[in-house]
Amino acid sequence: MWLSVQACRSAGHSGALEIEGPDNLQILARTAAGTAVTLQLDLLQDRQVYAYRIVSARGVIEVELLPEASARRFLNATGQSDETLPPAGYAFEQAYIDEFGAFLDALDSRQEWYHPLREGVQILRCLDAVKRSSASGQRIEIGN
Repeated sequence: MWLSVQACRSAGHSGALEIEGPDNLQILARTAAGTAVTLQLDLLQDRQVYAYRIVSARGVIEVELLPEASARRFLNATGQSDETLPPAGYAFEQAYIDEFGAFLDALDSRQEWYHPLREGVQILRCLDAVKRSSASGQRIEIGN
């Protein structure tokens, strides 16, 4: 469970395309186990990079999706770090297309979706808490 503290939201335009969503986001949170976490997402950078960092008391996870996909992990306690690269042929945009196709297939076949509904609801609750925290400037607690 996350405890959302503060977030900054904005909307903007990129050419003729209207984008509704956060361009620059910082979430301060705490897990149910008590680990303090900071999530940073910046789409306003000058570089054409789509990446985010999760910084916690235990370490850092950096995920870069564009221009080259990779995930890096740094553990504070041991100093250990590692990097994972996607499989050969991975295409960032194709992942969204495949996910949407799998969702439509699940609807057509009435098969259970591989992401549990409870997980999806929790993600929506977290995003709603971020929006409310951004609007009010107050810390928002999210229960089970």
